[in-house]
Amino acid sequence: MAALLRWANPVVPARPASLPPPDVWPDVLRAAVAHRLSGLLCERCLHPDVSPSLPLAARSALEGERAALVGEVLRRVVQLHEVLDTLAHAGVDARPFKGPALSVLVYGQPFLRRTDDLDVLVLRADAVRARTALVTAGFVSTTPDSRGYDAYLGVTGKHFALERARDDLLVEVHWSFSDRFQPFRLDAEDVWARRQEVVLLGRSLPTLATEDYLLVLAVHAYRHGWCLLEHVASVAALVERHGDRWGAGTWARAERLGIRRVVAVTLGLAVRLFDAPGAARMLAIAPCDRVATRLAAQLKGRLCEERVCPLRPAEEALLAWRSRERWGDRLRWFAAHPRLTAPPVRSALGWLGIGLCRGWSGATTRQLP
Repeated sequence: MAALLRWANPVVPARPASLPPPDVWPDVLRAAVAHRLSGLLCERCLHPDVSPSLPLAARSALEGERAALVGEVLRRVVQLHEVLDTLAHAGVDARPFKGPALSVLVYGQPFLRRTDDLDVLVLRADAVRARTALVTAGFVSTTPDSRGYDAYLGVTGKHFALERARDDLLVEVHWSFSDRFQPFRLDAEDVWARRQEVVLLGRSLPTLATEDYLLVLAVHAYRHGWCLLEHVASVAALVERHGDRWGAGTWARAERLGIRRVVAVTLGLAVRLFDAPGAARMLAIAPCDRVATRLAAQLKGRLCEERVCPLRPAEEALLAWRSRERWGDRLRWFAAHPRLTAPPVRSALGWLGIGLCRGWSGATTRQLP
């Protein structure tokens, strides 16, 4: 993992002085694929100044991975254009985010970030119309909801997913970025007035503004338990590439949304894993939060494992509890989370007292001198 972190670092432009030993390369590539950093690894290692020094087997494996990644991203971009055209024909204004659009924004090209599905953002009022248009175009809903979409579009819903089997395409249509039991309630209407353009295959497309992307990506990493290095790498590269967009106002906005600790943990991981100077500068003006510091140190150890290790339910619940700095958000999450409403789960929550005690110790903040 040390070799992967050096050679797939998204913020350090200089390449490391020494290559990993030949017998280490299979493990490096395997970890890169698991943590979705294979695009960055191929970009660095297949540079003309480095490629001739690679072991033949490693170079062949990297070239094969890059070819597969480029082909997959090209296919997804073409599909994205088709989906956006379908929605536009139905009168739905949709904006892509994450996926190839994010790769262009943070890395300068779409081929450095693997994309398994397509995410588009629409206004809540257009959500049902968007679903109807995609179903008419051959998509089938994968979102389990027997009560109908009027109920799903209520306060608990944030997106629905549709798939098309003939070309293996999964589309997630979002109107919010988090469920109501998450510490982040930001809807499409809150970011719609801000936008920026990215170019994908010669076509300019609107996406989220940079100042919104930081918060969205931090919460996305949190929702997945900070289990992938790519989630942290995207934030590190975004802050480094667009560092002039943030300051004390960013922390004030995160505080209002109740995600200051989530952002601090994500930036702390960017510093610990990738030596990201932009993230370090942001943390230097942040309110001091010892719980966020401890969480980042603990999560770094899990992220440095070769295999991706999803959190167990008890670990996920404890992490979610400690990641919230406001008691009101903690109690709302506890009362509303669907996994915690089942009696067998509630009866097993004796360990939650640990989270209460640890969370209390970091509930207060002070300004760094």
